[in-house]
Amino acid sequence: MKDYWAGNTFLPVLNNDPNRATQGPGHSKNETTGQAFKENMLRLKKAVFTCSPADDQVIPYDSGIFNFFDQWADKGTVPLQQTRMWTEDWIGLRGLQEAGRLVRIDAPDIPHNDWVRNQDVFLKYVEGHLPHAKSQTVFV
Repeated sequence: MKDYWAGNTFLPVLNNDPNRATQGPGHSKNETTGQAFKENMLRLKKAVFTCSPADDQVIPYDSGIFNFFDQWADKGTVPLQQTRMWTEDWIGLRGLQEAGRLVRIDAPDIPHNDWVRNQDVFLKYVEGHLPHAKSQTVFV
């Protein structure tokens, strides 16, 4: 884990991990910026996160809904609710859940690119969570 915290300048920062070594490439750790990430997340009216076991690009696939590899990365994943990220509410996900504004979808048989390229997938899994979705849905 120490290598992850010291060498990874992306996920520990986005996850507002208190053990992160930096605030991104060339930036020292900054609690004010980390708190701003959380405050911005909590400003969302609704957050919808999706995943599918058919995704061959996101590994583990259910990290798309903030589940994580177990500590050995070999026995599956740990549900978000069993992580420090959740219990300490690093980025506001627990706050969103408590306010009824967090949606986590684990859908069967959806390849990675279908989430953004397949209108049927969007309509089935995402559109209903958007305000006034039926009148505003536009695909280009």
